[in-house]
Formats: sequence, structure tokens, C-alpha cells
Amino acid sequence: MALHGSHSHLPSTLSHHKLTTTTTTTTTGLFSKISLVPRPERLRTLATQFQSTASPPPLATAVGEDLPVDYADWFPTTDANCRRRAGVLLHPTSFPGPYGIGDLELVKDGLLMKEELPRPLHADRVNYSTVADMKDPLLRKAAERLILSEGELKGQLEDFRKDPDIASWLEDAAYFAAIDNSFNVLSWYEWPEPLKNRHLAALEEIYQNEKDFNSKGFPLLVSGVPPDAFSETGQLWDSSKFNFVLPFPHALYDIIVYKAYLVGPGESLFDAIFSAVGNINIIAEDLGVITEDVVQLRKSIGAPGMAVLQFGFGSDARNPHLPHNHERNQVVYTGTHDNDTIRGWWQVLQQEEKSNVLRYLSISKEDDISWALIGAALASVARTSIIPMQDILGLGSSARMNIPATQFGNWGWRIPNSMGFDSLNTEAKKLRNLLTMFGRL
Repeated sequence: MALHGSHSHLPSTLSHHKLTTTTTTTTTGLFSKISLVPRPERLRTLATQFQSTASPPPLATAVGEDLPVDYADWFPTTDANCRRRAGVLLHPTSFPGPYGIGDLELVKDGLLMKEELPRPLHADRVNYSTVADMKDPLLRKAAERLILSEGELKGQLEDFRKDPDIASWLEDAAYFAAIDNSFNVLSWYEWPEPLKNRHLAALEEIYQNEKDFNSKGFPLLVSGVPPDAFSETGQLWDSSKFNFVLPFPHALYDIIVYKAYLVGPGESLFDAIFSAVGNINIIAEDLGVITEDVVQLRKSIGAPGMAVLQFGFGSDARNPHLPHNHERNQVVYTGTHDNDTIRGWWQVLQQEEKSNVLRYLSISKEDDISWALIGAALASVARTSIIPMQDILGLGSSARMNIPATQFGNWGWRIPNSMGFDSLNTEAKKLRNLLTMFGRL
């Protein structure tokens, strides 16, 4: 969920004081008297999220008496949910495989026969139109067989469909997919009016055609992002903002009306979410120009923010992406899917910024910049560290996953056939050593 820096006008109930308090103000003459009022409902899981959970018994002995016999064993124990951890960023489409894209093992599951598989399509990049033409008929055939089958896999499908958390949206999602598959238009608000407004007769017709798988109508508010490091003019994502049956007037952030940014509901949205589904884990994509109200909103809901090392070396020591400014409740990346690979970033980096990197990491030009930055991310105090697979492989710009504000040529990179997982013993050993060194195993 994105928390972009353009939302400086959010009407937050947050105070700029400690998160467990609110402020009440009374005016006396020229000054205001501020009192802090505890807010226990704000504690949620924050009070226990980053503290020891197995506290030793209280020390009952008086001054000068012997300590308990087992006192030497009274070490603090960290909550398992708060342990240091790390992950590899690798999209499923990038997996190696013989058919042009990362694959599901439908033959192994008995949903396709081996002789039904297409001829191998070896490609280092995904050609989505070619892959879709080849695989869509096979996926439809596999789906038909699953629906008509008996056994464990069919039982899992039925359990999935009956899950109350799934059933609440599954039929609508199926209708949407079926309608979208029937019209070659850019967005749902270009559908015929009866379908757009869910007229029962129109939905029934779609159901009959796709039953094996089960104002003007244009949005007033759509999402986007203001100018940032990736785009001088910002981006229009064109996803609609809905007035859900929740105690707030419209959606959260990134709301555009004629390229103007509007106030969102702030904390009340998360109050509604937590009330409905419990204390789910949320990571805030707090990148860009971040104002104080955005910081306080993130902290009030206990959401970890993000730090991206590639953003850290172009300013001064206060840069929040530099490791010494990281927080424990944070996710640190060498780069995200929107960044270039480390090697690609390094090749075009200005010399002054390169010098900052070398000094900060205490490395020389001859050192491997990819592994130097990986080590810095894993050494960070941030609880979670994420490393893109392209950086582990030391690849250049041709392996970049996505260029923001561009429509074509993205999400195409795949692990080359010459670099199958079985051939990565050297990289695996190096990564494991760093994970062990920095307590992330």
C-alpha cells in the first residue's frame, strides 16, 4: 500500500507527540495549555511488537542477598514474530522454464497430459502475447478438468470457494474477469451500461456465456502519484476510488481530480480495516517526499516503512535511506522492482555519488558493488531485508524489471537458462554466509 509524500493535507487525528497520546488544547491568554491523554486503543500490537516476550520473574531478593541460583539463565527472549529476516525479490514470471514464462506444474497435478504440452519456447524475456496465445487454451482445459474431477485437489478448490473470507468477493471477481474477457476495452467503465451497472439480465447473459468458469459511469476520482524520482510530471494510474460502506468519504491516498491531490481519511481507514479483519500486517511504501503527517500516520498503525539503498547517497548524512538512519520497524531494499539493478545503477551514477558510496561502505572501485550493497542491506538494523534476484546474480540494466511511467517492455526479465537454480551454489553460499553473519537465518 503506497503512502506517498504528496499527502501533506491528510486530516489526520494524529498528534506530533508520542503515539500513545492525543492532545487536548485549551486557550489561556496568548498561550495554549496542552495536556496528553492516554489512548490505549492506539497500542494494538505496538506495545509488544518490538520488545522481549519472555521476561524473567521479578527479582524478589533484597539488596545484599544472594541472587537466585538460575539468575544466569535470565536472558531476554525476542518474539519469534519480530526476529530479523530476509527475502529474495523474484517474480514468478521470472522463474526458469521451457515455455517462455514461469510455470505451474499442471502435468504433475494431473490436469494436463504430457503430450498436450506445447513445443518448448526458450526465451530470456517474457513475450506476454505469445505466451498467452499458447497457454490460455491449455489453462482453460486444465480448469475444466479440475472442475469435473474428484479428489484432493478438487476438495481444496471447494474449500477455497467456501471460505467466508474468499466467498465474499470470489463471485464478483469471476464476473469481472468474464466480462473483461468479453470486451476489448481499456477499462471497466467503457463496458456497456447494463454490465457496468450490474443489470441482472446482462450478468445472466455473461454467466451463460462463461458459466464454466464462472451519471455516465466514469469515475470521478482515480489514483496516481505526484512527481518523483521516476517521473517529472507524476503518474496517472487510472484505478478508480470507491465510496465503500466504511466510516470515511473516499479512498485513502493518491486521489486525483484534474491532477489535484485531495485529502484522504487517514487513520480512520485503518481503524475500519483492523476492526473488520484484525491486526493484519501492512508495509507502507513511504517513498518520495515524506511529510510529518505521513510519518505519524505510519507509526500510529505500526506499519513498517521502506528504505532503498540506491536512494541513500545523493545528499547528506540525514538521508533516511542511509543505513545509520534505518529503523527497526522497517523493510530495507537494495532496490525495488522499480529501480535499476545495482550494477545498472552503478554504471550511470554520477562520480560524486559514487565517491559517497565508496566512502560510506569502505570499499574500493575493485570491489563487487552488488555484494557490497547486499551486505549493507543485510547488516541494517531494519528487521526485514529484501534483495532482488538480479542483484544476487550481479546483472546489469538489461535485467531491470520495471521502469515507472512507461507502458511497454516491463516485467519481461527471466532467469537465463544458463543460470538455473542448480548452478548458483557460489551465490547461495555467499548469501548464506551474510545471512548468518547478520542474524537473518
